[in-house]
Amino acid sequence: KTQYLTQVNGMPNTVLRHLQRSLREFMAGGAKRSPINLKTLMAPVEKGGKGVLDLQARNEAIQLVNFGVLANFEPGETANWAVLALHRLSKHVRKGDRVDDAARLNILLQSYDTSRLQWPKHQASMLATARKYGYTFDTVEPSLEIAKMLPAFHHVAPQPGTRQMNNSKASKCLRETHHVKT
Repeated sequence: KTQYLTQVNGMPNTVLRHLQRSLREFMAGGAKRSPINLKTLMAPVEKGGKGVLDLQARNEAIQLVNFGVLANFEPGETANWAVLALHRLSKHVRKGDRVDDAARLNILLQSYDTSRLQWPKHQASMLATARKYGYTFDTVEPSLEIAKMLPAFHHVAPQPGTRQMNNSKASKCLRETHHVKT
């Protein structure tokens, strides 16, 4: 049940610590301090452990699976919650980045930075876990079809030595008059 709720709502660190503390107390027979550390409890039985579920690793795995759904950029295959989450996360652009509202398409594919303080906690935790394990948008020679789907403004991987013209008059004309996004 905890893993279902974690998948749906996320699990705050306070709840994780409480569950781990309760687990150690239970495994120690009610004693407040366990003589066996948590890593040993979670180790496989073959290696001298008890094979107890590593809740933190499981929670991170759930977050990475959810991030995989969030990072699915195939048209028509994006989950409804992912569209809403990306839209909500993109609303918190840092003031210094000067990103036009029409240019905000996908924070995972664009180079502007957002204020993480205002993100929902479970989404911030999911993105922090993705960063912890080294998420980057990286393709080796993307096809023309994929390249055409990438945002044109605040591009995540500009050519070295080129200046992005995200807020020029021409860029605003392209966005507002010609509705160019990708």
